[in-house]
Amino acid sequence: MYHLINNNVQLLLNGINREDHIDPYVSIRESFENQKNNTPKFRSTYRQFYKLNAARLSEKFCELYFALLEEHRNDEYIQVESITNSLYELESNSKGTHAVHFSFASKLVHTINNDLPVYDSMVAAFYFFPNIKSNWNKAKKIEEYLTSYHFLINEYKRVIENNLLGQAIEQFRERFEVGIEYSDVKLIDTLIWRYTALLKSGAIRNGQMQYG
Repeated sequence: MYHLINNNVQLLLNGINREDHIDPYVSIRESFENQKNNTPKFRSTYRQFYKLNAARLSEKFCELYFALLEEHRNDEYIQVESITNSLYELESNSKGTHAVHFSFASKLVHTINNDLPVYDSMVAAFYFFPNIKSNWNKAKKIEEYLTSYHFLINEYKRVIENNLLGQAIEQFRERFEVGIEYSDVKLIDTLIWRYTALLKSGAIRNGQMQYG
């Protein structure tokens, strides 16, 4: 499907709004790098952009989340599994729910090291990852998530090294004038997100774009 992204990159880029989809991310990156991640503005932008608000997480959970982000900022080899386990220990909401928040863990890890991927439902759909069953225990869920996550690490590396999305990456950078703060890994994630959104909307059928 990479050739479809390259061949239809202008259509994909037309669906990306800089103000909503790029500037908040760049702001998060720059604030974190400049150690301004404890400000209300940073937390508000982060929670909105990475959909912590949409998940209706408790304030206590979010406090731990941002504490972990700061605690691990200098980790040379940050482990998404460790972050996932730490988040599981805290009640996610007022009902006292303990949940495996792997996607949020991957976003935290990516904020610290943006050469590591974000795992979310759009990426999972693009690569046809197996569904995580709600009745699985914690260990089984994390095991499945980690299998997919490690695939992403290796696959994104392959895509970059073999220039499989080179055309799309180049045009993205030219249009939005983003630098190293928007890593190739994040750029691949953004292209996959937009492609999958079009796929879900019916704009792509049988591997063909239906409209532009």
